[in-house]
Amino acid sequence: MEKIIPTQAPYAVCPREMLTSSILFSLYKPSVVPSNLPNKDIGIVSHIVEPVPKLGICYKKSSTNPNCLAVSATHIFVAQSDKAVVQVYDQERGTKEADVPFGERITSCCFVGFDDGGGVGVLVLGLKDGRLILWEISTGRQISTPPAHLEDVDCLAVDTTRNFLLSGSKDHNVHVWKLAELMSFAPESKAPYKTFSDHRAAITALAIGHSYLSGDFVLSASEDKTVLLWDYRNAMLLVTFLISSIPRCLVLDPADRAFYIGFEESVQFVDLNGVRSNATSEAVELGEKDKWKDEQSLTCFAISTDGTQLFTGHKNGQVFKRATPKGQPTLLYDAHLPVTNIVAPELRGFLHEQLPITRPSIVKPRPDMAVRNNGSMIPERYELNVVFTSMFSPSASNEDPGNDLFSTFDKLLEHPSFPGELLSTPLTDSISKSKTVEPDTAAAEELQRLRLENKSATSYINSLTAELERLQKTELARKQSKRLRRLKKIKLFEAMRKKAMGETNGEMDIEENLDVEDISSDTEDD
Repeated sequence: MEKIIPTQAPYAVCPREMLTSSILFSLYKPSVVPSNLPNKDIGIVSHIVEPVPKLGICYKKSSTNPNCLAVSATHIFVAQSDKAVVQVYDQERGTKEADVPFGERITSCCFVGFDDGGGVGVLVLGLKDGRLILWEISTGRQISTPPAHLEDVDCLAVDTTRNFLLSGSKDHNVHVWKLAELMSFAPESKAPYKTFSDHRAAITALAIGHSYLSGDFVLSASEDKTVLLWDYRNAMLLVTFLISSIPRCLVLDPADRAFYIGFEESVQFVDLNGVRSNATSEAVELGEKDKWKDEQSLTCFAISTDGTQLFTGHKNGQVFKRATPKGQPTLLYDAHLPVTNIVAPELRGFLHEQLPITRPSIVKPRPDMAVRNNGSMIPERYELNVVFTSMFSPSASNEDPGNDLFSTFDKLLEHPSFPGELLSTPLTDSISKSKTVEPDTAAAEELQRLRLENKSATSYINSLTAELERLQKTELARKQSKRLRRLKKIKLFEAMRKKAMGETNGEMDIEENLDVEDISSDTEDD
C-alpha cells in the first residue's frame, strides 16, 4: 500500500460539528513532465472549500482523461489515460487500495451508489470499443454489454432514481439503458432500452436532471454546436439550443433551474425558466447574453451542492471558484498540470451521518462469477462483502426517548427539504378524506361471489326454519289427537265396567258412537 501525503484525512481539518464542503479534481500527466515542476507526482487532489479553504489529501501517480473520475462515499475510482487500469483509492485511509486491470482502454466511468449504501454500488465503465462494463465492487461480479456504440463511449450519466443509465459516444448517439436489466442474472442479451440519435456529431457531455418524477430530462452536448434537452424515458426531443462554439462540458443547477455550458474560452449561463413556458422542439438560439469570457482554457467544471458556487478546471492546472451565476473567480489551487475532472461530493458533517452499511474494501472482478449453480441463474460463489455499522438505523431506533423534540428539530434542520415522516400523516389524512380506494377487479368479483353465496345460504336457512315450524305444528297436533283418543278410551272402559257391575244408567249408550278404529289405533300407539 502506497502512503499519500499529507497524511491527515480530507475532512479531519474541520470540526465534526460543522458542515464541510469539498471538491475532488484529477489531473492529466503527459508522457514528458518537466523535472522542475512542483508536485509533479500528484494525480488527484482533495480540497476543502467550506468552512475554511484548505488543501486536503493529494493522491500520487495517476493520470486521467476527461470523464474518467468517479467517487463513492468511501472510495475514489480513476481510469488511467495510458493503460487499461482503474486505480482505487481509499478515502478514509488516504491510500491507494488496488490497481484493477481490464482488457480494453477505458474512456469514461461513473459510480452508481445505492441509498444508505455507504459506498456499496456499481462502477460503470465506458470502453473504447463501444461496450459497457458494470462492476459490482462488493461482490466482484462483472457484466459486459455488446458493443452497442460504434466508437468510444465518452460520457456516462445515471438518473436520480438509479433506474436509467445513459451513455454518449463519438458515433453521435446516446443510448438509454435500464440498470435493472443490465444487472439481471438472466442470460438474455443486454440491449439499450432507447436510443437518441438527433445529434449530428460526437457527444461531448451529458447532464441529467435531479427529479424523481417521470418528467425528468437530460441535456446532451455535441460537436454539432447544439445542446439538446430531451425526455430520456421516451427519447423525445423537447428543446434545441443553438450555440456558437463546440461545448466541452455541461452542469445542471441542483434545482434544475438553469445549466452552464463550458466552452474552451468561456462559460455560458442558461436560465431554464425562460424556456419552460415555450418548450418545443424548435431551436432556441443562445446569444452572448449571460456568457463570460475565461482567460484560461477551460477543461471541466462542477457546481456546489447548494448551487451557489461554480468550480472550473483549466488546461494550465488552475482551479477557480466563482459565485453563481457570474461572480468573480477566486483561485483555489494551481496544479501546473491539465485539470481533466472536477467532482463536488455531498456535504459532510450532518448529524447521524453514519450509514448502516459500509464498504471497507473493494472486491476485484472475479472470473469464477461466470460459473453458475445447476438449475440456477445466480453464480455459484456469489457473495456480498459489506460491514453493518449499526444494528438499527437512526430513523428506526431512538437512543434517547426523552429527547424526541430535539431529535425532530435536528432532522428538520439537516434535511435538504422536508422529512418524509413530516409529510406522510397530513398526506394520508387528505387522501383518505378525498378519495375512496376502489377494489381491483379480482377483489370485486370475489366480493360479489361471497354476496351471492351469503344470499343463497340465508334463503336456505329461512326454508329450513319454516319446515321446522311446520313439523313442530304437525307433531303438536298429533300429540293432542293422541291424548284425546286416550281420554275416549278411558271413558269407554269406565262405562263398560259400570255396565258390568250394574251401575250403568244409560251411559253406555252415550259411548256407543266411539269409533272402534280409533280405539284400535290408540292401542297400537300404546
